[in-house]
Amino acid sequence: MIKLSHIFKRKKHYPILDKYDIEFKLLKESGEKYLHVHIKSMTDANFLISGYFVYMGVEIFQDDILPNINRALNGDPFDENGGQSGIDIFLTIGASTSLLESANAMHKPVIIPTQDIKEIIEAWVDWVVSNKLENLPSL
Repeated sequence: MIKLSHIFKRKKHYPILDKYDIEFKLLKESGEKYLHVHIKSMTDANFLISGYFVYMGVEIFQDDILPNINRALNGDPFDENGGQSGIDIFLTIGASTSLLESANAMHKPVIIPTQDIKEIIEAWVDWVVSNKLENLPSL
């Protein structure tokens, strides 16, 4: 696997990525390019956050998930199951905390502040869009 992430930079610094010890990378494997949320240290939270983004296009975050999270944070009616899901990671949205869980029993569910998951998603969307990577799949 060849990492190409040094070519692409975030437009602004997101402290939330440091808090969860994650970074965004562009990977190249077998001639194909993929977007990836890379975990720098292995924790259940980091693993679930990274897995949540697998096979999810940026538009689903922009059009559905972020507006739903904003409604939750603003005290407006929201769909707690409106977090969609990655390949086998599920997000249940709450007004103050949200639950990330895996279909794989190896990783225990993790409660994360809803504001934190919002900031991680916003950072991801910013990175993907500002680097014009919207048409690449995530892995």
